[in-house]
Amino acid sequence: EDDVITETAYDNKNWGEEVDGEVMRWVAEYPQHWREGGQCEVWMCGDGRHGQIGENTRFSLTPAHQPEFGEAQLIVQGNNCTFTITRHGTVYACGEGSYGRLGQGNSDDLHTLTAISALQGYVVTSMSTSKGSDGHSV
Repeated sequence: EDDVITETAYDNKNWGEEVDGEVMRWVAEYPQHWREGGQCEVWMCGDGRHGQIGENTRFSLTPAHQPEFGEAQLIVQGNNCTFTITRHGTVYACGEGSYGRLGQGNSDDLHTLTAISALQGYVVTSMSTSKGSDGHSV
């Protein structure tokens, strides 16, 4: 017997101008829900001794809300470091800075997300960082 995929059309007879108005009010009142890369809620847990899980979070056995990551389009976590990319392509880093892994031109730890100034003017869409050893980010 062949597998057959059947598409089902939804009955939209209940959708009218009133529903359109409700959607438009929602768009007007909460634009962050509609823009690409809108607000997100990020929760992190684990060992944050280098700042890699957000401001003022040294260690958390349960997920802790991290509002400073709310503009992230992509979050990449490595060995003691975290990077975010915003919808505009700006890269931010926090965590352990040894070996220059945060791209700041030094080895300082960062306990808050900080833009990587060397990438200003570029639109970054993806990145990776070492996951199991001291190392590098691409």
